[in-house]
Amino acid sequence: ILNSMLAVLKICYLLGFRILYLLGADFQMDPACPYGFGQAKDAGQCASNNGGYQSLATILGELRPRFEAAGFRVFNCNHNSRLTVFPFVPFGQATDLACQHETAGRTEDA
Repeated sequence: ILNSMLAVLKICYLLGFRILYLLGADFQMDPACPYGFGQAKDAGQCASNNGGYQSLATILGELRPRFEAAGFRVFNCNHNSRLTVFPFVPFGQATDLACQHETAGRTEDA
């Protein structure tokens, strides 16, 4: 699977992140608008990518219990995503939670 998501998840974990909120992980590609920037993909390329997304979602579903056992929690902030193996958290709630975690991690000396 030619996808950077597995590497990104590992790097985030190695850097010490224990809660990760995904944004933009829609796991679907439409030929009419394949990316959020001006790059075209034909229907066959989109179908191939969508198949890759399904395979990656299966792998992530198998990894999720291991992530959680290691204290690594992943949430998806895209309600319309086809990546459903991670719990959905609305973006606004994710930013509120991230701010709470960041504030709780501060010390008076910092």
